[in-house]
Amino acid sequence: MSVTPARALVVLVAGVLALTPAGTSVRSNLAAAPVPAGCGLVAAPSGNDAAPGTFRSPMRSAQHLVDSLRPGQTGCLEAGVYPGYLRITHGGLPGAPIVIQSVPGAAVTLRGRVWVRSGSNHVTIKGVHVEGARCARRGCPNTPTVAINGDSVTLSHDDITNHHSTICLAIGSDAWGVARDTVIVADVIHGCGRLPATNLEHGIYDADSVGAVISS
Repeated sequence: MSVTPARALVVLVAGVLALTPAGTSVRSNLAAAPVPAGCGLVAAPSGNDAAPGTFRSPMRSAQHLVDSLRPGQTGCLEAGVYPGYLRITHGGLPGAPIVIQSVPGAAVTLRGRVWVRSGSNHVTIKGVHVEGARCARRGCPNTPTVAINGDSVTLSHDDITNHHSTICLAIGSDAWGVARDTVIVADVIHGCGRLPATNLEHGIYDADSVGAVISS
C-alpha cells in the first residue's frame, strides 16, 4: 500500500508484511574469505573501533560504523548483536546514499533504538533485525523503536519489534522534523504497542511526512 502525503496519519500494521531471510555468518579462515561485494566498511561484534573496518580488521560498534560512512558508501554488519542507541546524524547525497546493511546471509540484531535525525537524508537500512527494549511497566516512555526524521530514508527487508513496549516505527514528528519521501519496503513489523491496547501505540505511526510509500 502507499501512504499519501499526510499529517497525523496512523497506519496500523495488523500482520506480517513480508518474510525476512535469515542466516548466519561464520568468520573463519579470514585469509581466504572474500570481502562481501559492495561493503565499503565492515563491523563485527568481535571487532575493534580502532580498526580500519576491513573484513579482516572490522570495527566493533554499529555506531562507529555509521559515523564513519561517506556518501555512496555501504557499511556491512557481520552476524551478531549490536547493543546501544544508534543515532544516524549525517546522510548521503541524491544517488549516493549511505547504506547500513547486514553482510549477505548474516543474522544481525540492533538491540535498542534507531534514530535517523532531521537533516540526515539519503539513508538506507536493510536486512537487519531491530529489537527495542522491553518495557511492560506503567510510565514507560512512549519512544519509538525506530524514528525517521530525515528525508529520502529507505527501510528494506528489516524486522522490527519491541515485544509490546511502544510504537515500532514513527515517520516524521512535529517536534523532531517532517520526513519526506520515506520508503518502507518488505519490512516485518510486529509485537508493537503495550497490551492491553491503548490506541496510542502502533506498528507504524506516520505522523508528519510527505510522500511516504509503504509496500510489501
